[in-house]
Amino acid sequence: MKKLIALIMSFTVFTSVSAFAAQPSDEVVSDLAKYNIISDTSDLRPDDNITRAEVVKMLCEMDGYNPDVQMNSIFTDVPASHWAAVYITAGYYDGMINGYGDGTFRPEQNVTQNELQTMIVSLLGYDLLAESDIFGYDPMTMKAYGYPDGYATVAHMLGILENVDFDGDAPATRADAMQMIYNALDVPLANTQGAYMFGKELPSIIVVHDGLGSPLETFRLALDGKIVL
Repeated sequence: MKKLIALIMSFTVFTSVSAFAAQPSDEVVSDLAKYNIISDTSDLRPDDNITRAEVVKMLCEMDGYNPDVQMNSIFTDVPASHWAAVYITAGYYDGMINGYGDGTFRPEQNVTQNELQTMIVSLLGYDLLAESDIFGYDPMTMKAYGYPDGYATVAHMLGILENVDFDGDAPATRADAMQMIYNALDVPLANTQGAYMFGKELPSIIVVHDGLGSPLETFRLALDGKIVL
């Protein structure tokens, strides 16, 4: 938590960074395969774009979701027969995704880097921070930055964008997805807690499970069976 506070105190709103695109290292591939986040390491195609459905499945695997648990689909373009229907529905209930205003999810559409880092930040529990006005306001709208810049700033602070050639609304590649999800494995998880005083709701706070103020919780520890989320 102390590290997070220090990072917040020294932040600048993050939008993009130009760098040479990196290919996933052997360690990245090995770890993701170990946790079944990727399955066929002989067909990585790192430079190919990746769809919204594909990244949601990867994130659900990181989250330890059991695909045998059936839930009704809530998006009009994701029928129960869709191969990723259970993952997409689980992602919605986990707060990872919202879909579009018309009730669709567009599962076969390429995911953008902004969408991908927003899904990851949300799954880790930092969406309240990304949506807050702690990073200031957009001078054009006078609203908190939120999506995408608030999320990109938090993703950058947490190290999710390390070794990623980040370019906002550009389509994410399979290499981007692998690297960002790998980076997220060791990020301390957070959750939002509300409080009440004299019957009135107080502003929600973010509790970071970083091993300082509360026990350390990460997806890697959960996948290794060392903690239960």
